[in-house]
Amino acid sequence: MSPADPLAPSSFHYLLTNAEALLSRYQSSYRQLSTALVDARSELSAQEDELDESETRVRHLKMQLETMAERASEQDEQMQTLMADLEFERRARQEEEAARKRSLALIRGPASCEHTKCQDSPRRHNRISGSEISVDSGFESETETDAASVFSRNCLSPTGTERSSIHEADSRDTTPKGKKVPTRQRGSTNDKVPAPVNLQQGGWGCANCEGGAQSAVWGRLAKEREENRTLKLRVESLEEAVESALNVVDGPWGM
Repeated sequence: MSPADPLAPSSFHYLLTNAEALLSRYQSSYRQLSTALVDARSELSAQEDELDESETRVRHLKMQLETMAERASEQDEQMQTLMADLEFERRARQEEEAARKRSLALIRGPASCEHTKCQDSPRRHNRISGSEISVDSGFESETETDAASVFSRNCLSPTGTERSSIHEADSRDTTPKGKKVPTRQRGSTNDKVPAPVNLQQGGWGCANCEGGAQSAVWGRLAKEREENRTLKLRVESLEEAVESALNVVDGPWGM
């Protein structure tokens, strides 16, 4: 078979047909690629828009979270401040209540305490030669009896001190110098205990103090405390005398 003649019209027609087909394929491919590129660009643009919107939403959410965090921290600080103020107020109320109770105890305490001391008669127990002997402190001398009566009058009446001092001064003035005042008869311990005073009546703890000024009541309480201290010193000296007397009894003249 002989080779085809390139200059033949059939060969030229075949070459033209192949060229047109190839150009058509290239053109269709270009159109497809252009369409795909346009679609890709539009999709990319849409994705970029969505990304921008997402970033905007993220920024807004972050700002809202920061604002909420600031508000939460402010609320925490306010809560802590309120709790501190509440604790301070509670402690202040407790201290005020304690101070009020202490003041009431200071006002009502001395009268009841001193009245209780009036009722207590201390006794000393000493053993001599194996036998137990109960001895009243101070041998219940005339001085102790007078002191107990004065102290009991002070406990029962706020004006008892002035009246007792006036009566004692009158008795000393009217007693002759050469005549000895008879000693009081020795009584039991229960005879010297004054009658109990009802301290539940309110006020200043003493029924005779009702209606008096507060300064006068405090003055009477201070005076009674001073007299109580003096009486305690007397009792101590009398107890020392009792101890010395007991030592003498336990000495060579003891049983």
